[in-house]
Amino acid sequence: MNIKREALFSALSQQFKTNIISADYQTKTLQGGTVGNVFLVTGAAETADGKILPYRSENSKEMGAIRRSGIMASGI
Repeated sequence: MNIKREALFSALSQQFKTNIISADYQTKTLQGGTVGNVFLVTGAAETADGKILPYRSENSKEMGAIRRSGIMASGI
C-alpha cells in the first residue's frame, strides 16, 4: 500500500498540531471483506523542531489512506 507523502504529512501535522517535516510508515493488512481492506499504519514523524513522534492508525482503503480515522500518538 502506497501512501502519498503529502497526505501523510498533512494528516500528521493536523493530528499533532505542529509542522511535520518527515515521516516514515509501515503498513499491515488487518482484514479484508465487505467493509473493505483495513490497514494498520505505523511509523514515526519528525517535527520542524526535531522531535520524533510515533503514531499508529487504522485505515480503510475505501476511506482513503490516512483519512482522520484514528491517527494517534503511540508511546507518548
